[in-house]
Amino acid sequence: LKSDLDRTDLAKEKSGVPTGSHCINPVNGEKISVWIADYVLMGYGTGAIMAVPAHDERDHEFATQFNIPIIQVIAGKDGNEVELPFCDVGTMMNSGEYDGMDSAECKRLITEKLEAAGQGKAAVNFKLRDWIFSRQRYWGEPIPVVWVSKADYDRAAAQGPGSVRDGMPGDAVTTDRDGETFYALPVPAANLPLNLPEVEHYQPSGTGESPLATIPDWLNIHFNIETGEALPHTEPRPDGDQWVSATRETNTMPQWAGSCWYHLRYIDPHNDQAPVELEKEKYWGSPDFYIGGAEHAVLHLLYARFWHIFLHEIGAVTTPEPYERLFHQGLILGEDGNKMSKSVGNVVSPDEVIDDYGADALRLYEMFLGPLEAVKPWNTKGIEGVSRFLRKVWREILDREGQPQSRIQDGPETPETEKILHETIRHFPAHDPAQPRAEGRDPRPLHRAGHPPAPGPAGPAHCRGNLGTHWRRPQYHQPGLARV
Repeated sequence: LKSDLDRTDLAKEKSGVPTGSHCINPVNGEKISVWIADYVLMGYGTGAIMAVPAHDERDHEFATQFNIPIIQVIAGKDGNEVELPFCDVGTMMNSGEYDGMDSAECKRLITEKLEAAGQGKAAVNFKLRDWIFSRQRYWGEPIPVVWVSKADYDRAAAQGPGSVRDGMPGDAVTTDRDGETFYALPVPAANLPLNLPEVEHYQPSGTGESPLATIPDWLNIHFNIETGEALPHTEPRPDGDQWVSATRETNTMPQWAGSCWYHLRYIDPHNDQAPVELEKEKYWGSPDFYIGGAEHAVLHLLYARFWHIFLHEIGAVTTPEPYERLFHQGLILGEDGNKMSKSVGNVVSPDEVIDDYGADALRLYEMFLGPLEAVKPWNTKGIEGVSRFLRKVWREILDREGQPQSRIQDGPETPETEKILHETIRHFPAHDPAQPRAEGRDPRPLHRAGHPPAPGPAGPAHCRGNLGTHWRRPQYHQPGLARV
């Protein structure tokens, strides 16, 4: 069985089987073969889709893999040829009476026609998944809720204005436990943070509950329904009707609770009155550039935006969006051609690579795998070439005893070397990952380290010049190496 994340993974090979059945295209009356495919999500629409292999990436991959006919029905804006799959707005073709029409207008007219005939209707499908906020594990922020009996809940609801009463929802929140119904009361803000108990062991409970359910000294408390104060049940119950028996909520918050806004907390990590001081947040603003994987687009990134917009609406932050720009890096495939995953067992441990080749070789190999946004295959043998290159650089600068070679001297660069260095840096400007790149290598002559600058004073800058300018001309997608 595959998860929804596996089914939407563009890097994975599609699988499917023909049913032998056909359905009728309601627009042109032609037969369409029915397939069962693993990349279709049951939660999307009805779970059955009308594939358009010429104009959808996943449909195109599936049709290509199983030799299913691919009929192009949308050309470029001016009817010009386009590479398939073409997923943009264009001009209709191979569509009978709709040929030459703008594709967006054609969709509207066909939808109206199907609705009028009772054969279909327009619908909006959202990619948002249900956000299950609770987790049954020890690590995570405890949810600040306690559970009391109905009688104690009614007494809390009958209280006048107060920190607990003011935080109670309009409709009671309940849970059933051992045939008895319990009611939720909030822990007021004045009594936060609610910390995890310090314990030696936090193994699973074995009942499906959080490990916190197995720690009675933290779980069972005396709770003040007026102030929200709490005391361990092992201590004597204080006098007064406002003190009742209660149990804490044992589920904890997911990682989203912190990852949705942790970048704000970096600005003001010791503030115990607010997530971040407004003046500091206004000064620093939102992160300029966020690099993340496409697999987070409908989970972490979407929730982070919800979180930030809420904070903006209540005046807790001044910026309306959490990040200025977003860029998705490509996946790293295992040596078996599949996405690296612990469940598949094709993950390469960086510790093992570092032990064999060193951290510098690992970093440099990753930088030269290819463009940041591309899907890139991992090949451990490729690190050997990078390792040899680094050893060659090492020998160029240091002798066998680890001392600088005689040509490496302290002092300024020669004019000739400085000229070559600045020409190279100017030729490799910093690349904007969000913009198209020109692939390939620089066709100009390469200055080799075999022709070192004229003897004279040189120093650390000269070492940098040799590494960045003389030894190897970086590819366009690695401009940073030219400034090493």
